[in-house]
Amino acid sequence: MKKVLYVLIFIIILIFGGCSLLNAESALDKAIVKQATQVGVDYYHEQYATDVVFTSHQIMPSYISNTIFLHGHVKGEKDNLIFISIDYETYEIT
Repeated sequence: MKKVLYVLIFIIILIFGGCSLLNAESALDKAIVKQATQVGVDYYHEQYATDVVFTSHQIMPSYISNTIFLHGHVKGEKDNLIFISIDYETYEIT
């Protein structure tokens, strides 16, 4: 009975420990998205004199590519879709 209790406590600790690790990565992802979104908005404004709204993103794992993809539309024109890819280490348009 004591072993079962120890195993349950160990599992609970692993679950909560893993969840906090995921939250830390999530905070990093949020920072990447925030910075990349600003870079993307500035790029479309400077290059095309267009205001855009980004509605979704996809961050590639660093072992594949240091790229974030942003998808959205021209502000006020939801049918006019846009896309941009940004290196999330240098924040350069790729």
